[in-house]
Amino acid sequence: YAEWTSRGKDGDAERALLEAGLVDPDPIVRRTAAEGLAELGDAGSAEALANLLSDADPAVRRTAARALEDLNTAPPTTEALAVQLVETQKIAEAVNQCGAAAVPPLVRALRQRQVSEQVSAAWGLGLLPPELAGEETVAALITALRSDYPGVRVQVAESLGRLGFEAAIEPLVTSLDDADLDVRTEAGAALLAIGEPGHLALVAALSAATAEGRAAAASALANITGGRVEAEPQLVVLLSSDEDAGVRAAAATALATLPTA
Repeated sequence: YAEWTSRGKDGDAERALLEAGLVDPDPIVRRTAAEGLAELGDAGSAEALANLLSDADPAVRRTAARALEDLNTAPPTTEALAVQLVETQKIAEAVNQCGAAAVPPLVRALRQRQVSEQVSAAWGLGLLPPELAGEETVAALITALRSDYPGVRVQVAESLGRLGFEAAIEPLVTSLDDADLDVRTEAGAALLAIGEPGHLALVAALSAATAEGRAAAASALANITGGRVEAEPQLVVLLSSDEDAGVRAAAATALATLPTA
């Protein structure tokens, strides 16, 4: 940008030159041109910058979103506004102002970004009303349960619990065996949040092959007010004979929530 502006062009000429850079095949040039237009401060470039919100390069999209923010100019469509808000990490605003239009940019962020932004995207998807979330949201979150990063998996499990879709039950049961304790705990909480089908899945998970899975299921069941009476026989077996002390302790806690005769 410094090289371009050093040519002594007037404002309109600079703007035209920079806008031409927005369609350059090189993403570095497109990003630099967007930065230059933000510095130029001409709101007349807003439409050209808004076109970059659909750019294939995430750095270009982010730069265009920030440039529009600097120009204090809203994108022309709800879809473009959703992209801008997600790219500038205004996740709650994207969901509240754009509704279902926020789903595609949030799903894209969940799949493509650095860990902190994946966590934010997963959180944002969980803010959606279930009727707006749709299958795309649930499928993306279920895929993200296999993320390499425990923090992402924790937030994904929480969001799946908020949304309450039964399609998430089986993947959440699988996460009861996760290597990370926080993920296992959140998966159990999510199954509780889903309601009756999730509760029954937790009862079945008391027979999980791993100690981690059995303990996570028992610990989650301990958080049900009044307990689950149908879990009592298996909890008694776990308390009396499971080889893992953590499982026995979790079973004892869950049994304590059951009503007495």
